[in-house]
Amino acid sequence: MATAPEKNGWSRWQEWITRSLLAGLVVVGFWQVRVVVGLSNEVAGIKASALTAEDGRAIWSEISALRESVAAMPRERPPKWFVDRVDRLERRFDRIEMLLRGRDREKQ
Repeated sequence: MATAPEKNGWSRWQEWITRSLLAGLVVVGFWQVRVVVGLSNEVAGIKASALTAEDGRAIWSEISALRESVAAMPRERPPKWFVDRVDRLERRFDRIEMLLRGRDREKQ
């Protein structure tokens, strides 16, 4: 059953499709505006957080200070008491590890 055309020659379904398309275009337009505003906010944030030449100099001076402090560290071997203590700790950790591995094998 066909619908009778209205005064202007459009049928109801043609009007419905046209209105739906227009509504969709309006929604897409609002979405695009939202995306553009979001991107402009992002760009503003990036510009605000960008490093300046002065920031670069400050970072470089910190790196230089760290390099100098590392260079000033002694290059000699650690004292014997320190080496002995580290060796004792390593042996203790090795014993604990062997005990734990033995328990794991017993559980299997």
